Amino acid sequence: GYRLSRLDGGKTMLYLHEVGVMEACQRQGIGFAMMTALKQWCKDNGIGKMFLTCYQNNIGANKLYKKAGGEVPPESQGNDTVYYFPIK
Repeated sequence: GYRLSRLDGGKTMLYLHEVGVMEACQRQGIGFAMMTALKQWCKDNGIGKMFLTCYQNNIGANKLYKKAGGEVPPESQGNDTVYYFPIK
């Protein structure tokens, strides 16, 4: 991931380029644990939001991101879905 400063002075954001779990280890809660730990790290480091993009046809990843609290903004269109994770 990449920590991004905002030009408008808003809170820093974390862009996740890739979240990966070996295929043999998928569906065991590892991805969810990673997302939970990343959200906590953001909270501990003053980051206001993390976000990533995911292909619409990646069903497993889309389920994970929704389960982890990802929100899809209405303007997200095309082949990629954007997920925002508000840090609370």
